[in-house]
Amino acid sequence: MSTPPTIDYSKFIIERGPLWTAQLHDDQTYLGRMIIALNRPAEIDWLDLEDADYTEYFRIARRCKQALTELFAPDMFNHATLRNEWRQQHVHLIPRYIEKREFAGLVFEDKRWGKNWPPYDKVSLPMEKLMEIRAAISAKMALTT
Repeated sequence: MSTPPTIDYSKFIIERGPLWTAQLHDDQTYLGRMIIALNRPAEIDWLDLEDADYTEYFRIARRCKQALTELFAPDMFNHATLRNEWRQQHVHLIPRYIEKREFAGLVFEDKRWGKNWPPYDKVSLPMEKLMEIRAAISAKMALTT
């Protein structure tokens, strides 16, 4: 049995704050999907975080949302903190779209609009396309405060 290739997730980092890191999710079924992860190792429940954790989380999450809104105009966002496969505290920021979006020469369609975001057919994009999406979000976030 072969081992699946390991992904260097550090390539997906968009912004690293003192407490949280925002990064592009490697599955872009939902264009602009991001993960915002607590920097310190913490298998901690969302409701057991410290006040400072929430303050910085909401600062960075709002900036992510603003950047995604300006770039892709999502119709709404889903937010999920699950910790099933990756126990580290993190939150998924999932843009949702009523109509198709085009970016980097690709068409993205939210086939589950009006339903929960999972389950879905995962999209595997070439690394150069993922890096284009990451760069666009990163550049937009650099302009937000």
